[in-house]
Amino acid sequence: MDAGHQAVFICSHVFEGREPILYVCRTAGEFQFLCGSVHEESDLPRVAGMDCVVERDASLVELLDLPDDWQAERGDVKSPWIRSHID
Repeated sequence: MDAGHQAVFICSHVFEGREPILYVCRTAGEFQFLCGSVHEESDLPRVAGMDCVVERDASLVELLDLPDDWQAERGDVKSPWIRSHID
């Protein structure tokens, strides 16, 4: 599958443009793009195309090679991504 058309999970805050992406993880080949804020239990993740998410935040391109069971986070949109293995 073309990575640009890969379906990814994003939190509602990111989906609605209320918060930036500050946390990314990849498990079982699936990417999650999250804001790091607290969500209501009823606030379900949304699905979007990788290309649409990267179009919003070009810094995500450097995370497209994130291996399974790895995560990346940053303090704000001007900070660098810090990668680590998910324990």
